Amino acid sequence: YPGYYLLNARLGYEWRKFNLWVNMINLTDELYAVNASKSAAGKRYSIADPRNFAVGMAVQFGKVK
Repeated sequence: YPGYYLLNARLGYEWRKFNLWVNMINLTDELYAVNASKSAAGKRYSIADPRNFAVGMAVQFGKVK
């Protein structure tokens, strides 16, 4: 198994008391294994997650620095 390269991106924005962000994992939707093993029975690969996105927001309560 030769390995893999992934393209990930993370963006964030801060405005007043709000923090917004988005994480983008495996942007090219590359097929890869998170675990690869070999035994007498043969090779075994555990497939990883496809392209995915996570979006979040945080609010700071109290004084803003």
